[in-house]
Amino acid sequence: MLTSGRVLTVDVYKAGHHGSKTSSSAKFLKAVRPEFVVISVGADNKYQHPNIETLQHIHQAGVKKIY
Repeated sequence: MLTSGRVLTVDVYKAGHHGSKTSSSAKFLKAVRPEFVVISVGADNKYQHPNIETLQHIHQAGVKKIY
């Protein structure tokens, strides 16, 4: 999708794999420019999801709210 040259924007993006480190790259988030991101994750999980880098990418992409 990123290499197609097509512009795709979304209002809501559901983060892949519980917000893991490889689920939502900065490049992808900047391309789709979501207003809101939903992350499905259990509290205090042993995998430490969502990943801190993923959360940083989400914030840097200008997302208004994370759920």
